[in-house]
Order: sequence, then C-alpha cells, then structure tokens
Amino acid sequence: MPWNEILEQLQPSIFTLLSVLLSGVVGWATLKVKTYFQDKVDTDTKKAIIKDTVLYVQQVYEKLDGTEKLKKATETAIEWLNSKNVSITEVEVRILIEAAIMEAKNAWNSEPKEIQGDDIVWEKVVEDNTAVEVEKGEITE
Repeated sequence: MPWNEILEQLQPSIFTLLSVLLSGVVGWATLKVKTYFQDKVDTDTKKAIIKDTVLYVQQVYEKLDGTEKLKKATETAIEWLNSKNVSITEVEVRILIEAAIMEAKNAWNSEPKEIQGDDIVWEKVVEDNTAVEVEKGEITE
C-alpha cells in the first residue's frame, strides 16, 4: 500500500485525535485560569472581610480583653465568610486577623497625636518600626 493511501485512510482519525487533544488542552487551561482567579477572589474576599471584622470587633467590643476580641473576631469572620461560601481554615483566620490588627495599629499610630491651632502633628510608622513626625505634610526627624 502506498503512503498516500495510508494517509488518506488515517486522515479522519488523525483529525479526530487532534480535535480531542485540543479540546482537552483548552479545557485544562480554562480550569487552571478559573481556579487561579477564584483563589485570588477568595483571598481578596477573606482579607477584606477579616479587616472589616477586626475594625467591627474593636469598635463594638472595646471593653473586652484581647483574647475575647480575638475569639469574637474569629467567630464573626468565619460566620461571614461561610455566608459568602468562602471556605477558610482556623489557621488562615488567625494569620489574617493578626495581619489586620497590625495594619490597624499602624493606621491608628498615623492618626493626629496633638492639635495646636492649624498645626497637626502626625506620627508615622515607617518600615523599620521607627517613628518620625510629619508636620504640615513635611517629614521632620
């Protein structure tokens, strides 16, 4: 049998095989992209909800001690995330709460410390955890 006849007989099978392989690769790539973006959305949702939860607990339960606030924040965050069908582990909750608390403390440290007429003195925490005063938008040491 000459090669031309063999290729003519195999051509429909080759096209079918290539179509199946191409569909499989496209399906796999689509699943990977979807999973990546879903994980990104879930992570952003977790961070936002836990940040809001920390601020909420700090405001509503200000008379509680740190351990009780942590318990309230954990319960509230898990309940809120479950209502949005976002799964989270206890470890993730704890890590994100601690990060949100640190961020909130840094923000609170950046609020005006004293007001003297029109002069507002700010304390800003910089990356090496040292504080510098910022007066009228200029950094002074």
